[in-house]
Amino acid sequence: MNSSPKRKLAAIMFTDIVEFSRVMGENENRAITILENQETLLSPLIDKHNGNLIKKTGDGYLLEFDSSVEAVECAISIQNAIKLFNKNKDNLEFHIRIGIHLGDIIVLGNDILGDGVNIASRIEPLANPDGICLTDAVYQSVKSKVDIDARRIKEVDLKHIDDKYTIYKVPNENLDNILDKGNATQNKKIKILNQEYDSSALSRWLKTMSNFLIIFWFSGILGYISGRIVAGKPVTIFDFLNPIKALENMPIPFLFCLLIIFFISAIFSYMVMRRKTKIIFDDIRDVENMLGILIVSMGYSFVCQNGKELEYTHNSFESLNFTKWKLKIPWMRKIESLIMKIDGNTLTIEGINMSLSKLINTFKNYTQQ
Repeated sequence: MNSSPKRKLAAIMFTDIVEFSRVMGENENRAITILENQETLLSPLIDKHNGNLIKKTGDGYLLEFDSSVEAVECAISIQNAIKLFNKNKDNLEFHIRIGIHLGDIIVLGNDILGDGVNIASRIEPLANPDGICLTDAVYQSVKSKVDIDARRIKEVDLKHIDDKYTIYKVPNENLDNILDKGNATQNKKIKILNQEYDSSALSRWLKTMSNFLIIFWFSGILGYISGRIVAGKPVTIFDFLNPIKALENMPIPFLFCLLIIFFISAIFSYMVMRRKTKIIFDDIRDVENMLGILIVSMGYSFVCQNGKELEYTHNSFESLNFTKWKLKIPWMRKIESLIMKIDGNTLTIEGINMSLSKLINTFKNYTQQ
């Protein structure tokens, strides 16, 4: 007789070996040895933390824990054990990702089903190699009991899951450390769902141009007043409000120079106006991958972080002292800086139009829609 299903609250863990399919395709014996090493390392740790192995999913494990604390402690122990194992050069190196969710499950015989299992399986691929990904439910239940430093990411879309989720990635590595590990791939096409510029490009350009037009207008007034003074005519307050007459009284060469300045100002203001572009990725991991391409490969360096915003500045062909000096000048810092903001699988980039256009052109070489 089949056992009747029952519901329970449990911590669900999924594990997966990074790039195992590639290893299997290249060398089956190597892949089998890695699986054997994984089982040797993981089995005693799972037993130690009272984990219940539901099933093996090829190169991964589906585990169930009655306690989210034990699940997280087990995950940390597993990653530490693998890191120690990999330090021995005689061993076949491998890396895994781990995802943990605390939720309602259905126990059906020796298997488990339900949204709790589905969510855990969706967040596991979001973990970095050697890392752990937790849902908010897990993090809130363990944060006062387990010493972990996690990076919080809000509004994450999970495949075939209607609701957005807040996740926590352990360890809390900054972007530069992640990129140094080679997490950014140069060969794989990154899939995006949508990309759009802000809708205020014209208003931003007109605002920038207005500053140059004011200078142009005052130049015309100055020319008109100068012409009246040279001609020995009186100058009144109304002369400051009459740019048309000012232009009429200007010498032709001076007027021609002002027109050239005006057109140059129009082009320059278009180049330096600040714009935003929003990019929505199919895979949350590609956000960091793309930052690696756009920032590291194009000569930008990290300046500071303000909440969710990351500031970078261009430092190619200049000394470190010059970079430090320009960051102290507000208008120069504003022209040079790129502001990045990450919300789940959405990346927002703000910068001057010239820099942003260059970044987007580079971006196109690595993406597909």
